[in-house]
Amino acid sequence: MPDDLLERPFRVAVAPKSTDDVGAKDVEEKDDDDDDDKETQDDKYENRFPQTVSVSDIAGKLLIEGNNTTIGRIKGVAKTKDGKLKLIVPYGGFLGFGGRLVAVPLEVVASIGTALVSVDMERPAYDAAPTWVQTDETLLGPTAPVRVAITRH
Repeated sequence: MPDDLLERPFRVAVAPKSTDDVGAKDVEEKDDDDDDDKETQDDKYENRFPQTVSVSDIAGKLLIEGNNTTIGRIKGVAKTKDGKLKLIVPYGGFLGFGGRLVAVPLEVVASIGTALVSVDMERPAYDAAPTWVQTDETLLGPTAPVRVAITRH
């Protein structure tokens, strides 16, 4: 192998797809219905490149809004019967006291530095959220893995 092989510049060329090569299977019919084009909450979550961490890595972290106001401190993670993960967060009250627990879907938050930010759940949704009481959910232990999205919001 020549010694200068790694030092040589290289180029990658990609040929554009010709419109003559488009077959019937490549052509999609578009509906007038725009509901199919909307991004689901799961799509948004996956597009934020979720990373695996343990419950103990996020327990105790602040959950904040986009404007850096504190919503609460994460108490734990619960798993519903259908496999969805919810963050258990005290919400409301004064200086962290007197609040009620709410279950926040993991898909609506993302990690930003040392905190988690609520990227797809606004303050009115927290106000309207029911008080969380453990019923059919299972609280995950500190070593349980969870996938948390990342952001630079």
